[in-house]
Amino acid sequence: SPKQKNYYRWILTKNFEKLNVKGSQPMSLLNIMMDLKKCCNHPYLFPKAAVEAPLTPSGYYEGTTLTASCGKLIVLEKMLKKLREEGHRVLIFSQMTKLLDILEDFLEHLGFKYERIDGSITGSER
Repeated sequence: SPKQKNYYRWILTKNFEKLNVKGSQPMSLLNIMMDLKKCCNHPYLFPKAAVEAPLTPSGYYEGTTLTASCGKLIVLEKMLKKLREEGHRVLIFSQMTKLLDILEDFLEHLGFKYERIDGSITGSER
């Protein structure tokens, strides 16, 4: 997405002014590969993009903007709708819990039922 391209460019050129939220602890970009991975997953994984993102009254990220900000979510939305029509179930893995938070907002926006299983979910809740 265009937003991802901007963040990708800012990471590679180490443009801290564009990446940092004013008045907060500055981003260091010590591990550029990890930051590029975050950028490819979703730009809202960066504090500045997350702060600037529009929220719904219930506190979720606004669905249309959330999806349009990320090429992966645009493709995932199309895939999930097609798979749902065909009666399939889907399992999504992620190493980043913040990405799982974003996926929750995304699935809420689409009206899909989901089950989150990560370290914050106790065995009895599963």
